[in-house]
Amino acid sequence: MTIYFFDENDEQFRHPVGALKTPGTLVLRIKLLRGDAASPRVRLYPDGGAMIETAMDFDRVAGAYDVYVAKVKIDSPGLYWYNFLVDTSYGSSFTVPEHPGSSFQVTAYAPAETRPDWIHGGVIYHIFVDRFARGQKRASDMSSDPYGRHSPEWLRPGSIHRPDWGGCPYLLPDE
Repeated sequence: MTIYFFDENDEQFRHPVGALKTPGTLVLRIKLLRGDAASPRVRLYPDGGAMIETAMDFDRVAGAYDVYVAKVKIDSPGLYWYNFLVDTSYGSSFTVPEHPGSSFQVTAYAPAETRPDWIHGGVIYHIFVDRFARGQKRASDMSSDPYGRHSPEWLRPGSIHRPDWGGCPYLLPDE
């Protein structure tokens, strides 16, 4: 039988499921097999900060499991990692997730940014047009000038074709 249940993508176990608006409270629940676990705790690791450990409170019984809850206050925007430390009734302990060094992640953001009304519900596309011109090059298609501009027959006059695909972009002076 499974000793615990936790799903970071389920409102039953984590609220909110997505990013957290600051200041805000992250509500975490975990189901632990009744009789096998005692004193579960949440360990929160702010990015670049010291670990904060919070004891979980008994919430309710769900079948063969006890449900524990913790309400963790997060005041500052940033990245946070968390995991659970559970002591067993046998004198040992385990973490959730179980892999050493693994943690769940939550992003906390500041709601102070304002957006224009027209953007709500919209989608913004950022198109890198230089990425559409990559193809087979023939030496006969190319001629270069001192600025590195190339003029293959399929390229519009004045356009720049980058021969170094991953190179840094550059600006030319206005003419």
